[in-house]
Amino acid sequence: MSATAHHIQHALLTEGAADGEQATTFTANDINTSVKAVQQYVLDWGTLSQGGDGATVQIDWDGDRVFETSVRVSDELAQGDLDAAPKVSGVSPISGKQGETLDVMITGTGLTGTGIAFGDGITVNSFAVDSPTQITASISISAMAVPGARGM
Repeated sequence: MSATAHHIQHALLTEGAADGEQATTFTANDINTSVKAVQQYVLDWGTLSQGGDGATVQIDWDGDRVFETSVRVSDELAQGDLDAAPKVSGVSPISGKQGETLDVMITGTGLTGTGIAFGDGITVNSFAVDSPTQITASISISAMAVPGARGM
């Protein structure tokens, strides 16, 4: 691992297997990140062993415990996979109340995907990709939703 004042470049090599399967490897090479960033790798060895997209990488870029980026890849992650991933830079309004239905504007880059989610207790009623930098969504917050920050 090498570090500069503002960026860290790292590599990850791990090996595992689903029950009864031959060992499969997952590699992440030359991934640029920041000092505050937190990365979480979730590996589905069964899917990876079949050649599928069995690795989910989530990144909290600013260390606030909210994952702003999530990508699914097969057995190798490269910086380009993260560069192409959607990045959320803002959500307005920034809060809502339990039992409320409201319209939300999401801004960022690469917002061309086919779905959005706010986690347990929040239903996305509808959404529209207005542009690669903006999505508007109608959401309903369950009366039983646990209060707190949400990832997307």
